[in-house]
Amino acid sequence: MEYGALIVFDVNRASIAEIEAVPGMERDSALLLHLWQPYASWQEIEEVPGLGAEMVTLLQNAGVRLEQPQRQAWSPPADPYHW
Repeated sequence: MEYGALIVFDVNRASIAEIEAVPGMERDSALLLHLWQPYASWQEIEEVPGLGAEMVTLLQNAGVRLEQPQRQAWSPPADPYHW
C-alpha cells in the first residue's frame, strides 16, 4: 500500500514485487530480502549477506514496517503418502 511518498507494508509478509517497489531497491536485494523472511528485528536484516545497514535505512525511510513474525511449527501430514 502506498501513502504519499511512503510505501507501507510489513517486510515479513511482503512479496518480491512489493519490496522491489521501494524507491532505490534493486531486484537482487528484493529477492534476498524475501528469501530470508521472516525477520525478528532490523538487525537480522543487517546481518543478511549483501544487505546491511544501508538496506535497513532504505526500508525505514520508505515507511516499511517490521512486525513480529508469526512462525508456525512444521508438522507432518496425517497421511505421509498423500500430501
